[in-house]
Amino acid sequence: MGIDSLSKRYNLKSIIEFRDANMYNVATNSPTGKISGLYRLKGFIIDNLLDSLKQNKRIVQYIYPPKSPSIDLSNLHTYYRGNLQSKVSIIIISDFDCESCINAHNLYETIYQKYKEKVKFGYIHYSATPTFAQIASEAANRQNKFWEFHDSLYTHKGYIDSITVYNIAHSTSMDINKFKKDIEDDAGKKLIEKSINQLVLLGVYATPTIIVNGRLIVNSNSKREICHLIDEELSK
Repeated sequence: MGIDSLSKRYNLKSIIEFRDANMYNVATNSPTGKISGLYRLKGFIIDNLLDSLKQNKRIVQYIYPPKSPSIDLSNLHTYYRGNLQSKVSIIIISDFDCESCINAHNLYETIYQKYKEKVKFGYIHYSATPTFAQIASEAANRQNKFWEFHDSLYTHKGYIDSITVYNIAHSTSMDINKFKKDIEDDAGKKLIEKSINQLVLLGVYATPTIIVNGRLIVNSNSKREICHLIDEELSK
């Protein structure tokens, strides 16, 4: 990333990124390329820090039986839809670039269509660090277009780059100048980063994760289990 980086030394113009089972070349000086570079740098620093700690310290890990915790998400930056007055909430913690999240999207959409009149549905971003897609969705949220943007990103089959997000912004009739300004504003990125850090402290480490009224569901791909818990909460 600095003056001695291989990217600069060999004047590399692109990096390799993945979405679903496909591989894409992304320009290093593009908005998505810059975010990906920071993402990789953070991962490199964390990995090397952990390796250095393991070399100098004796680290012992204790494994305990799994327990479904009660998780308080009230202070996290959450996007809501459905019945906002409902006593029952289902929160989806997910990532636009996660293969498992992409595959699970249709399942969650069918659950939303079934319960949207009865249940409050929320969405929280999670990844190692804020991604370009997440930052763009927050910019869309500032124009009350988050859910339209969210649905378009999950149904998009290719890599999510700046061309993709601006095409979606145009198709949803956004103010493009405001959209661009909000993407470049650090406030959205910091808001997402704060939620990610809070989720780690709460013990959430993977996507997709489903939480029904504070109860974490381990098998988040089971429609039967999710619907059973929702019905159980609605009957109380």
